[in-house]
Amino acid sequence: MDNIAIFLVEGEKLDMLLAEEIERQFFDNDREIKILPYKTNIYSLYSQLKEDDFETDIISILIEKNPNDDVLNSIENRDNVSQIFLFFDYDGHNFQQEENCKEKTSDILSEMVKFFDNETENGKLYLSYPMIEAIQHCSKTDMQELTYKANYINAFTKRHIAKKTYKHISCTNSKFILPQKKTYSESEWNFIISNFLWGLSHMRKLVDYLDYSDYIENNTTQKIYEMQYDLNIATNDKILVLSGYPQFILDYFGLSLYDKIVKNQKFFTKTVITDFQ
Repeated sequence: MDNIAIFLVEGEKLDMLLAEEIERQFFDNDREIKILPYKTNIYSLYSQLKEDDFETDIISILIEKNPNDDVLNSIENRDNVSQIFLFFDYDGHNFQQEENCKEKTSDILSEMVKFFDNETENGKLYLSYPMIEAIQHCSKTDMQELTYKANYINAFTKRHIAKKTYKHISCTNSKFILPQKKTYSESEWNFIISNFLWGLSHMRKLVDYLDYSDYIENNTTQKIYEMQYDLNIATNDKILVLSGYPQFILDYFGLSLYDKIVKNQKFFTKTVITDFQ
């Protein structure tokens, strides 16, 4: 049966742990999942595909890059791979040293979110702004108090307040619920997914959760990027901290999970805006 799903993640540490946790928490044994680290950013992967005039598929690139990888070699027939999901960082600082950093980043991202838009074809991309650690930027206390922390950060620099990286900022606050954890409870996942939905509503200045049909139609990876660009990047070179993993979970499991999340977590009543520069 053609039932293998590939989770292609950016890094080898937190990225792998998080993908494994999603498999453990949400999937049953009927779904075979292969988790692979690409070990560099999405811009590198897209550049290689573009250099080959998009005639090379992702599986071929992975095999060429890692010919001795046990996970890749365990796929006996490439046709058995039915879905490819890509989990990468926004990484707006990738072209930081170039004079036209903002324009180049925006142009390439606009191309990528259109290209990686189908898990059964080129692969479906989920972006974390600014990086995977965005999933940790979620306080259980804030969620219980119905307070949405709208955290903004510079879209194109690697270091922020006090010259700290975002990775450092997100991992050093004891109120965050996820740092250094390998497994998360169902209630923690509910917080994470609710916080993501709060972020989408915040960007659109809504006072309640999106209807599910609205969510599906207007919150694809492409449209989330376009919102980030129009509302934040184009105007002040910032992005709203937002994880791509809750988006994947909601997309994959659909209406039943969406309704469960919305039913179990009240909508926020207070917004606190933090700017990490």
